[in-house]
Amino acid sequence: MLVDSQARKDALNLESKIIKAPAGSGKTGLLTNYYLKLLSVVSHPREIQAMTFTNKAAKEMAERILLSLNRAKSGYKPCNDFEKENIELSLAALKNSAKRGWCIEENINMLQISTIDSFCKKILMQTAGEHEGTLATRNVSNDPHLLYEQAVTELLYLHTDDKYGSAIRNLIAHFGNKVNRVEKLLIEMLETRERWIPVLFMQKTQVREALESKRASFIVHTSQEFFDSVKSYEPKLRSTFRLLNNSVCNLSTFCENGFDNDLLTNTDTFKAITKLLLTAAGAPKKRFTKNDGIPAELSKSEKDKLTSELKELANICGNDLAKLAAIPRPEFKETEWALLEATFNVMPLALAKLALTFQSAGEVDFTEVAMGAVRALNSESGVSTESAINKSQTINHILVDEFQDSNDTQLVMLELLIESWSENDGNTLFIVGDPMQSLYGFRNANVNIFMKAQYGIGNVALNNLQLETNFRSVSGVVEWVNSVFETAFPKNNDLLNAACKYTKSEAIKLGTNEQNAVEVHGFLNDDDGENEAAFIAEQVKAIQNKEPNATIAILGRTRSALKPVLAELESQNLQAKAVNVNKINKEPLCITAIALARILIDDLDKLAWLTVLNSGLVGLSLDEIEAIFKIDEDPYLAINDDKVDEILVGDSLTRFCNCMKEINFALDAKRNKNFGLVLEGLWLKLNGPSLAETTTDTDNVAIFFDVFIGMQSYDLSLSWLERQLDNLYSKPKAFVGSGKQIELMTIHGSKGLEFDYVFIPGMHKRGPNTPSRLFSWGKVENRDLGVLACSEAIGIKGVDITYHNYLNKLNTIKEQHELVRLMYVAVTRAVKQAFLTGKASCKNGEISAPAKNSLFSTIGSTFYSEINLHDTGTSKACNSAIQPVRKVIDVQLDVQLPQRNTLAAYRGQQRTQSLPNGIEYESKLLRCEQAVLQQVIEQIGKDGIDNWNARKVDEYAMVIMASLKQHSLPNSELIRSVINIKNEIKELLICDVFRSLNSSHELDHNEIAITIKKNRELKNIIIDKAFVNDSGVAHVIDWESSKKPTDQNDETYIDSQKAKHKLTLDLYSKAYQELSGANQATQLVYFTKSKQLEQCG
Repeated sequence: MLVDSQARKDALNLESKIIKAPAGSGKTGLLTNYYLKLLSVVSHPREIQAMTFTNKAAKEMAERILLSLNRAKSGYKPCNDFEKENIELSLAALKNSAKRGWCIEENINMLQISTIDSFCKKILMQTAGEHEGTLATRNVSNDPHLLYEQAVTELLYLHTDDKYGSAIRNLIAHFGNKVNRVEKLLIEMLETRERWIPVLFMQKTQVREALESKRASFIVHTSQEFFDSVKSYEPKLRSTFRLLNNSVCNLSTFCENGFDNDLLTNTDTFKAITKLLLTAAGAPKKRFTKNDGIPAELSKSEKDKLTSELKELANICGNDLAKLAAIPRPEFKETEWALLEATFNVMPLALAKLALTFQSAGEVDFTEVAMGAVRALNSESGVSTESAINKSQTINHILVDEFQDSNDTQLVMLELLIESWSENDGNTLFIVGDPMQSLYGFRNANVNIFMKAQYGIGNVALNNLQLETNFRSVSGVVEWVNSVFETAFPKNNDLLNAACKYTKSEAIKLGTNEQNAVEVHGFLNDDDGENEAAFIAEQVKAIQNKEPNATIAILGRTRSALKPVLAELESQNLQAKAVNVNKINKEPLCITAIALARILIDDLDKLAWLTVLNSGLVGLSLDEIEAIFKIDEDPYLAINDDKVDEILVGDSLTRFCNCMKEINFALDAKRNKNFGLVLEGLWLKLNGPSLAETTTDTDNVAIFFDVFIGMQSYDLSLSWLERQLDNLYSKPKAFVGSGKQIELMTIHGSKGLEFDYVFIPGMHKRGPNTPSRLFSWGKVENRDLGVLACSEAIGIKGVDITYHNYLNKLNTIKEQHELVRLMYVAVTRAVKQAFLTGKASCKNGEISAPAKNSLFSTIGSTFYSEINLHDTGTSKACNSAIQPVRKVIDVQLDVQLPQRNTLAAYRGQQRTQSLPNGIEYESKLLRCEQAVLQQVIEQIGKDGIDNWNARKVDEYAMVIMASLKQHSLPNSELIRSVINIKNEIKELLICDVFRSLNSSHELDHNEIAITIKKNRELKNIIIDKAFVNDSGVAHVIDWESSKKPTDQNDETYIDSQKAKHKLTLDLYSKAYQELSGANQATQLVYFTKSKQLEQCG
């Protein structure tokens, strides 16, 4: 009989319950059987709603139910007690189905099994048509970050707004005018808005004193345990300190009166005692001197006795005292409160901008769907709908899998679904999960929800059941896990630190004595992980020789931990399947396809041009490419210059001409067509697929092209593309041969899976740093107590952020507990054996402690007692740079080199071979600055120059920055470019010539667009500035903002620029004369850098 057989029997009772199901305990089978039990008693399957957290889990549950029904219908003979029970329940479900005419085994879609996100969408579908702009009509965005970014950008545009500008400027100024930083933090807040919206708006209307009162209560609640511990030693502390010279240690008041009952009034005392007993690093002092208050008149024996007592107190109370000395004051500092007030005003506007962005895009994120479902179900929200509430009332039985990964919004939705339930109404809530496997705190999952649910959810009481049998792992693995994690987990549930206690499991599979079930291996001097990877490869080969059909998995905390192992496995021809490990931008053929996309998005991307020219599409050598780039600093102009045919010869020239012809056609076509179709068509035209070595290469390129489905060129930027590539992984290589493939994946990705043998490499590595946020949050789960602190020091040095740090330290403790749970999940994937490997180091013959926040640190003393050290000498450096694809496509004959005039037309400017030599085409940075500078000059013309001054320019900085971003300017260059443009505008505003050109005239135009007919074709032109003076003479002006080349004198530069503008201004002046009716026109060029006005005709 199983140790938990009674719990498993009780799990099928028709009553509400919560089941703790550790790894390998068979919870999916239990869920399946309970669903079948419900199918045998309900009037319709829609009365049952099962919810999971992934599509994979939902599909697996539906498949298990269908398999059970088909087995029962076909007369399957059960092999064990579980299958016998499963068949009996299936037969009962089929009988009810036949009675009511469902034919459930043929209509599996009648089963209500979905992810929580899909269920929220379904709830919203019930409200469709009842509210304008319902969320049910919108798709969930594949890239919600783009929507957040757009909303924040539009928000920051309002910095000059009379109503909202002050709050936005205050927010920006608070961070030292680091706009990029503010933008990033606001985007992060929109991503996690379900966490802070309730707190922000709940506290918005409260006075400052009330908020500070909550912060004080939070400190007391989180620190009372340490205070009580120290207070228990108060008599000994006072008696010992009375022997000291208290004029030195400042403890005379404490010696006389002791601690005050109010924890917060003792902060100075805590700091004084801590300074006396502990070092600056927080360690107990080993020696005490007169500087610590030791009286000089004491004898040596008296000093030794007093020192011994102080050491004892330091060891007993030191840890608690250090925590008490670090507690912050609850009052808001003025800087912090200023930021809070600015945020109260800004964030509601940010939410409004996000809502408008969602509406404009016709898309939403999952958070909006979940919150919308909650609003639709909440009768007190003011936006609930009768159909949504009726929908919830037709559900009589709810099953939730993996409940430990729920977040607060999902809990509220569940409470609303069962709000109308009453005792003895026959409705049941079936909750199953394992708090020891809660891994998604970084996605706002809250393990405390599971621990609190043991006392009931809403008005529904839950029977608590505990599963203890492990059907997965052999006894050796289970015993090791019990031994290690019983001490790694806390002894009791800890809601403050989001930590659950450990629950032991009992194995039913017996292992062998031939091997240790779990082995720990450390590799000395293995900086690059080469020796560790070689060890894993050898172990894998040994396992496969012994058990060809054994399943083997390599599980990494991060993908980077898997890469050295993957490289070693492939070098030894071991078949490995890497699931979401290698980024697609590391695959050689994809690198070429990505470079083509980058060129179509921004043809000034020099590295992209180099990649394409050096790839098999063209096959040029680096020397040939370098010679081409020397023609012109602008890579686009250099590549399309006629001088290229003097550099290239033969097949190289032919391939180059063919490639450039197609790329230029694509550059013209992208403006009016689907970008993805243009890119894929270009790839096919260039015979890109012929460079593929395997079908996997072709599949990876197709995965990349899918990113652009439905995208237009004006939607794209290089920063958008980089963000897409961050989440795009190559397809695993095709498996060739017999036996089982080795699987590589992250530990998070392995949840729900099992393997005969598990390797966990990179155990020594620290995890990624937690990103900084605008706010830190603290919450006491068993009380209505939520507090916040602002990260008011970001961007400003030397500002105290104690309360913010205090909350961050508490969050760090939560993250450490989650790391222990991550390790538990990793080891419990193993059926027969697990290998824990990583770099180790020794000092003075002793093993050094593992790094904090590493997986090695989670196994405690086991690391020291069980580690097997491997000393293979100094690790060798290994350069594993990706080799470029050198396969070159066949040449295409009879291809003409594109003419430069065609390319100039694409750029929107006429450039001819007759242009003077020596003109310097500016770098991308300067070109962006020139374009934005002219935009600002245009705005000055529209507003009137009398409305602009230096202050106005400073206020306009945000608009300048936003305009630069539209040119895909790197963030590292933004601030410098904004300053450059601001300074140049300020200088223009004090230039008499510039002011004269922009003063009021009888007929005045800025950036005027005119359509003219030239050579029997319509042509659009844009004139920078034109006006007619009092004498009736038209003045046509071009703004010239280029920078004079260092190798030219002023006269040569001005002459060359006048020649450049002459042809254009001839055309412009004729067109403007016709428009204005002026009899005469003067052609002028104004040089913004030198403040000179030159006549061209």
